[in-house]
Amino acid sequence: MKYSFLFFATLFLMACSSNMQKDSISNKSANIKYAKGLSIDSLEQFVRVTLSNPWDNKGKILSRYYLIKKTDNLTDSIPEDGIVIQIPLQKVAVSSGTHIGFIDAFNQLDIIKGICYPDRIFNDTIRARYERHELQDLGDPFLINMESLISLNPEAIIASGYSEQDEYSKRMKRSGVPVIFINEWMEPSPLGRAEWIKFISLLLDNEAEGQAKFNEIERAYLRLSSLTAKAEKKPAILTGENFRGTWYMPGGNNWMAQIFRDAGADYYYDLNPSAGSIPLSTEEVMSKFYRAPYWFNVNAENMDELIATDSKHSFFEAYKAKQIFNNNAQTNGLANQYWEKGVIEPHVILRDYIKILHPELNIKDPLVYLKQLN
Repeated sequence: MKYSFLFFATLFLMACSSNMQKDSISNKSANIKYAKGLSIDSLEQFVRVTLSNPWDNKGKILSRYYLIKKTDNLTDSIPEDGIVIQIPLQKVAVSSGTHIGFIDAFNQLDIIKGICYPDRIFNDTIRARYERHELQDLGDPFLINMESLISLNPEAIIASGYSEQDEYSKRMKRSGVPVIFINEWMEPSPLGRAEWIKFISLLLDNEAEGQAKFNEIERAYLRLSSLTAKAEKKPAILTGENFRGTWYMPGGNNWMAQIFRDAGADYYYDLNPSAGSIPLSTEEVMSKFYRAPYWFNVNAENMDELIATDSKHSFFEAYKAKQIFNNNAQTNGLANQYWEKGVIEPHVILRDYIKILHPELNIKDPLVYLKQLN
C-alpha cells in the first residue's frame, strides 16, 4: 500500500474546486496544443507564461511569469501583474519528483540544489548527490522547511499547486523565493501533462529543444493510439482497489481515462464528466466490473497481498485469470519511476497498456512501467 496515499490523494485533490482571482486569460497560445492550464506568449522583450486556475471554471489566472534573459535589463518595462524570472535558471529547489523528470530530460540536474522527500526520489544521480550531502533536504512538500529554503537561497522553487490557497504555497511565497508552479498533474490528458515540458524548457532557456522533445513524444503517442483506433475488440478493464472502505476510479475527463481510451480499453466510466476521482463502494465496483478480464493500477506487489487487503478482491474474474497489473515495475524503496519520469513518457505508458490489452498487435517492446502480479 506504499503508493496508495499518493495515488488517491492526487485523484481526490483533482476533484476539488474553489474561486479566487478575478483576472481572465485566453488559452489560445499558438504553441500550446493540449495543455489546458498553460499559455505561453513570446513578446518582443520577454516571454509571458500564464497559468490558468484549475480550481475555477471561468478561465481565471492562478499565476503569471515574465521570463527575461539574465543578460537583459528590462525589469522596468515589465508589467506588474506577474513574477519576473531571469533565465536560464541555474539554482532551483523542487518539491516533486515529477519536476526532476522534466529537468532530467534536458540533462540539467545540476541546477537542482534542494529537494523534498529524498527517499521517494528514483533518479540515481539525485540520490547519489543527496548521499554526498550536495542537496538540501527541504522536508515535506506540504510543509516545506522555510529556514532551509531561505538558507539555500535558490533563484526559484518549482512546486505543485494543490489548491487555490493552500497554506504551503502561502508560506513559500512569504519566504521571498519566487514560486514557479508546474501544475501538469491537473491536466485532463497525458499529452497535456507532457506539454508542460515546454514551460520547463523556457526556464532553462532551451525552447527549441523543449519543442523538439514534445514533438517526439506527441508523434510516438499518436502513432500508438492509432493502432487501437479501429480495434474490433475492446477488452473491459477494472482499475484501482479498495482503499479504506472506498474504491476510487478516474472520471472520464481524467488523464488516466484518456490512456485507457487510447489503449483500446472498454472502461465503464469513460463518459463520466469528472476530471477527478469517483468514490465507489466495493459492491458498486463488483456489480459493474466483476467480469472485466483485466485489472490495472493496484498497489499490491503480489496476489497474496491483494487478497490480504480485501478478501473480496478474489471474486473478480481478472483475479481468477491472474491478469492483474500494478505500475511498480521500476521502484527503489518508496520511489517509483512511474510518478517521476512517466509524465514525459506517456507514449511508453500507453504502449504498456496496448501490449497487455491487444496481444494481436504483436508489440515486441517489454513492459516498462506496468508489472503483472504473481
